[in-house]
Amino acid sequence: MRHRPRPHSRNALRSSRRRGAQQATQRDDPLERVVQALQRTWQTIGPDVLRAKEEEGMEPICDADEVRDCVPDYVDDCGDDKLAARAFHKLSPDEQDALLRKAFPLNRYGW
Repeated sequence: MRHRPRPHSRNALRSSRRRGAQQATQRDDPLERVVQALQRTWQTIGPDVLRAKEEEGMEPICDADEVRDCVPDYVDDCGDDKLAARAFHKLSPDEQDALLRKAFPLNRYGW
């Protein structure tokens, strides 16, 4: 009888479980869901925004303030999470700004 090696070590399995628990916690955290919806919104509208800039002869780069300014207008339609979008709109402007800064920490976005 041949010995079959185990596909995963115990440590890899523990690490995998821990990673799964962290992901589940992030999915359940309402503010993390809002951040993810904001990021999905930019992933959806970003290419169109950058392409429009290119067509106008501009550099296809948006600074962070431009991104943070346009994303909230489209999070309901493009964020793929209606509850997160609703939660975002219920927040105060300062709380919205904090989540937008968390979602878009870079200075510039483009290709």
